[in-house]
Amino acid sequence: MKTYAGIGSRKLPKYLFPRIHKIASDLANLGYTLRSGGAEGVDEQFEVGCDLVGGEKEIYLPERGWRDNPSDLWLESLPSWENAM
Repeated sequence: MKTYAGIGSRKLPKYLFPRIHKIASDLANLGYTLRSGGAEGVDEQFEVGCDLVGGEKEIYLPERGWRDNPSDLWLESLPSWENAM
């Protein structure tokens, strides 16, 4: 599986949103899976771009429903969570 981390600053000028959307869309179209944390700013914009073309994504959240994100990948849901504890 080809993956990339779509992460970055939480403070991002809005004029950069389309550029990040394009990068994420292009990577999705090339078969890359987005891995991110769903934070505001760059993380969120990579997810938007990925969603524009129906790309694959893995959004890892600190808790279920964080920032209203529907991802089912949150700390306590991960198989290795109990091992880490």
